Amino acid sequence: SVLILAFVVIALEMPIERMASAQSVYWTDSSLDTIKVDTVGSPFLPQTLFDSSDGLLSPTGIAVDVTGAKIYWADSVASLVSSIRVGNIDGTGTATTLYDQTDGLDDPQGIALDLVGSKIYWADDNGDLIVEGNLDGSGSPVTLFNGSDGVSRPSGVALDVTGSTIYWTEITGPAVKSGSIDGSGSPTTLFDGSDGLDRPIDIVVDVAGGKVYWTETDLKAVYVGNADGSGTPTVLFNSSNESFGLAVDVPGNKIYWSDILARDIEVGNLDGSGSAATLFGALDISAAPRFIALDPVGVALPSLPSSDRGGIVALVLMIALTSPWLFSASRRKKSIE
Repeated sequence: SVLILAFVVIALEMPIERMASAQSVYWTDSSLDTIKVDTVGSPFLPQTLFDSSDGLLSPTGIAVDVTGAKIYWADSVASLVSSIRVGNIDGTGTATTLYDQTDGLDDPQGIALDLVGSKIYWADDNGDLIVEGNLDGSGSPVTLFNGSDGVSRPSGVALDVTGSTIYWTEITGPAVKSGSIDGSGSPTTLFDGSDGLDRPIDIVVDVAGGKVYWTETDLKAVYVGNADGSGTPTVLFNSSNESFGLAVDVPGNKIYWSDILARDIEVGNLDGSGSAATLFGALDISAAPRFIALDPVGVALPSLPSSDRGGIVALVLMIALTSPWLFSASRRKKSIE
């Protein structure tokens, strides 16, 4: 018993260095009011980057700038906060508010980055708005499309910067739409209820492949369709409960999504072949993973703080207490007595 206790104490006190050379998945959790990250292929050891102590109330959309080492997110609670914020990708330092209610934000959801043009875009659900802002928070946000353009409860956004096109989902309608990235002209409806849409949430565009992917939370599915709106959308995977956030790794032929009710993040082949697998499961009994973002390269993650080591210590205890060596030693002691 003394040996086991000493082992647990050592596990608790040891700095746990995690240099992520594989992909890192980031997600917002509106139940725990946190932004977390974990590495694909590693044991489930999520690191909390930002939480309520950093002013998070109910984070929604998320995007990462790996080169600039920044992470951006939206935070939205009716009548309390509506903001777009940025922090260091490793969770150090203090988060900065780029835009908030004083800039006309009502209920920001999905966000997307144009790093070349130094712009950030978001969908404002309650405001029925598709909005553009400067990546550094300077100036006032510019409304690209609104209710008068037929926008109704937009949720996810995605960019084709080269093609000067922005894509988004609309819960009311429902629809997947596109429009000019400068707000000129009228939006184009790519897919709607007549194509089987019910409640589309997040969206990703594969520019080179000419595809758009989105989650259907009520239909519990992940869909794909042609980016020009031709043809009929198809189901790639059925989710167990409520598929929500979405991220795509085109070179790796993988697609990732969050499931709020299952409290997990799942992964499947981008072409829909094979079966989906749970990447990070049983995130937390009260967790609600929402939007997700993918860093295909992976970043160096600092040592886990003590607050994040409980799961590791519990695992050490479980292994120790169920060890055949322990039981055989116990039996030997009894036989001697």
